[in-house]
Amino acid sequence: MIRLMLIGLFALAGLNGCSRNEGTAPPIVHYGEDVCALCAMIVSDERFAAAIVAPGDGERFVALYDDIGDMLVHKEAMSKAGSVMWVHDFDTNEWIKAQEAFYCAKSELVTPMASGIAAFATREAAHRVATEYSGSVVDYEVLLQTTVTP
Repeated sequence: MIRLMLIGLFALAGLNGCSRNEGTAPPIVHYGEDVCALCAMIVSDERFAAAIVAPGDGERFVALYDDIGDMLVHKEAMSKAGSVMWVHDFDTNEWIKAQEAFYCAKSELVTPMASGIAAFATREAAHRVATEYSGSVVDYEVLLQTTVTP
């Protein structure tokens, strides 16, 4: 029964993520409605939202996440050819390509799934929050190496 419910939730998440093909542009998120592709919780805090987007024939694939840590855990399973990973800038809520962002990691910052990870457009902004929340500033490649994923 629980398995059927989870399959239904993931199917619903997939339907919410499909749209006319807009390539790999950042998705539109319906905060308070869309669900995380990993944990099935509602995506509600823009500061920590993340997404994997891949182009398709007629429709594109979009997987939304309520926490950057969830996207990192799920990235191998959800990435498709030509996909782009997006994260929100903690300060402005603007989308940034995950590989171009700087991160406050391993911090005391309270995030939806307790990853303690926040993304920033600049190293200086990441440093400001890392200092406040006892975190470290890393780029995407270092984040992948230091983040524990199953």
